[in-house]
Parts: sequence; structure tokens; C-alpha cells
Amino acid sequence: MAGAVVVRGHISDPTHVELEQPLSGLRGQVEVTLRPLLAPRVAPTTPLAEWMAAFDSWIASHDSSLPVLSTEALRRESLYEER
Repeated sequence: MAGAVVVRGHISDPTHVELEQPLSGLRGQVEVTLRPLLAPRVAPTTPLAEWMAAFDSWIASHDSSLPVLSTEALRRESLYEER
């Protein structure tokens, strides 16, 4: 086999994996590495206007008297001076 084949499925018991699609054309020995899939993204349930109001409130809760970093201070070279 020249390359890798990605298959998806569900573990039904400690020794069986139920594939989402049949696997054809693959013969011989294979090595299987299992990893959990990330949970699917769920659409936010909070209305956009409510989210934006909460975000604006969070921004306003910060102390505005603190000094702002200069553009120069935020450059990559300034962050990693010792390299």
C-alpha cells in the first residue's frame, strides 16, 4: 500500500470498530491508530446582539487608565529579543 487511508467509525466493543463506509480494495496487513474525534462544533445559541452587548460590557469592565503597549512593543522581534 503506497499511502494512508483514513476511515471513520465507532468502537462497538473492545475488539470491534464499526466503519461508517465499507473499506474495499485494501488487502494484507494494516496498522491501525485510533484517536478520538473532536466534538462537532455547535452553533451558538446566544443571539448575536446579546453576545455583542456582553462583549462590550466585558471590554468596559477593564481599567482604561492602564498604559497601552506601543506598536513597537508588539512586534515579533521585541517579544523574542533573546533569540
